[in-house]
Amino acid sequence: MLEEIMKQISKYNITKTDIRSNGRKFLYNITFFLTKEEVEVLKRKFGPFLEDDAQVYINEYPLVSENIQLDTNNKVVVTIKQDFLPQVGVSIYFLGMDDFDKFEIRFLEQIKVIDLKSVTNKIKVSLIKSDTQIESPIFSTIDEKIEIPRVILEKSEFNHVNTLAIPNVLNTKNFEICKKKAVTEAFDMISEKKLNDDEFIISFERGSILNINKIHIDQPFYIEFCELLSFIFENPEKYYEKLRIFKVHFVQIINLKEQINEDDFKIIFKNLKKDYNLFIEDKINKYLSDKQKLTEDFTKLHREITVSIRNIISIMTQQILIIIGTVLTTFALKNFENMLALLISTTAALIYLGIVVISNMIKGWNFESNSINQEKNTIKDMFELLYSVEKEYVIGLEDKYKSSLLKLEKIEKLYKVVILTILFLGVLLFIWA
Repeated sequence: MLEEIMKQISKYNITKTDIRSNGRKFLYNITFFLTKEEVEVLKRKFGPFLEDDAQVYINEYPLVSENIQLDTNNKVVVTIKQDFLPQVGVSIYFLGMDDFDKFEIRFLEQIKVIDLKSVTNKIKVSLIKSDTQIESPIFSTIDEKIEIPRVILEKSEFNHVNTLAIPNVLNTKNFEICKKKAVTEAFDMISEKKLNDDEFIISFERGSILNINKIHIDQPFYIEFCELLSFIFENPEKYYEKLRIFKVHFVQIINLKEQINEDDFKIIFKNLKKDYNLFIEDKINKYLSDKQKLTEDFTKLHREITVSIRNIISIMTQQILIIIGTVLTTFALKNFENMLALLISTTAALIYLGIVVISNMIKGWNFESNSINQEKNTIKDMFELLYSVEKEYVIGLEDKYKSSLLKLEKIEKLYKVVILTILFLGVLLFIWA
């Protein structure tokens, strides 16, 4: 219905339009003049269909009022109420680009970044009397994805700034009106702290304060500034490093110059990209070094597993030889009826076995495999914390030593069974003796 009303209004000679904010909505007022006969036609067409979001006034009276006094020339004001942020699939309507430009200024000054967090598509705009395509990160006359850096929408520290801070939201028509506010909002987004309407702490570490009036804001500057912001925020995982490097160079400019312009930002942008590439190169070298160390650590774990298996087998063999020796000694002494020696031999063996069992109960029968697993998990967690994208590489290293670790765990279980069996047999020998 709203579209039909707008199409009908577009046929008249519009004398004035304005946009006013009304909370989360805006009022679109359209003024024109009609003859008495035209008003009667308007009443018949609009009267039955008007809703809360569309009101018509004739000579300051509502269209449905009985107090309207018609003249040869009558002032008509149509007030259309629309949402700043309409629901998905719902368009906002304007007669032409001039009215949209007025609305866009209201929108950018009022709507904050946090209000766009759940918006995925550009806000659809319908221009009744124009075929102009809107070029904007937020608005479009066709279905398009919103063009706002994801990190700006996702990070809570940017929630408070107005949408004026978003790169490339200004155009040639609204630039002069909004340029200072746009740059101010952008610095509110990237500075450490806003002191007042004009001053920002760029870096606590370097104690540098920017007065926004030091910047010569013209179209070339704004274009360069937006390119720099787009570069900083293009990757959610790397924006922080870029922002830190930018602040280092920007602080130097603030301290050296009384007036900052487009050329200064070209130099800053050039140095930012150069230093960031060096930073990435250093990170790659560190990554390769850490990856090599990770491989060496897993190789060391594999050697530890092999040594542990060998030690447990050796100890287990010794325990078996001890019980065999005890059994043989018991039978020999039994035959010679030397009861005291027999008891001493069996008791000594039991004491030794008891110490072995108690020691293993205290430290754990699976002490070696558990220790190696803990060490492995520590190495793995530290690497994945630094390089979350390399989980598959870590899994590959784990697979290479997993079979050896399973062997160690089986041998530990066997060792436990052997020791307890030997202890049980020792007790039987002691009773028999």
